[in-house]
Amino acid sequence: MKPHPNTDVAVENGVDSIEHGSSLTQKEIDTFKKYNAVLVCTLSPAMPMAKFKRETLGISEAVQ
Repeated sequence: MKPHPNTDVAVENGVDSIEHGSSLTQKEIDTFKKYNAVLVCTLSPAMPMAKFKRETLGISEAVQ
């Protein structure tokens, strides 16, 4: 995974949380731990619709 170029900079300069994130690299995790920052993940309710077949989810084409 490729790190976001500004995540470490933000945390190192006092940002104590990143909102609507999804994942971090090990370097970013280490920076978050060092500065006691948190990542608030955004889980999309549409994610299953993008990843699974309609038949598996039991939804129509219009819903998907």
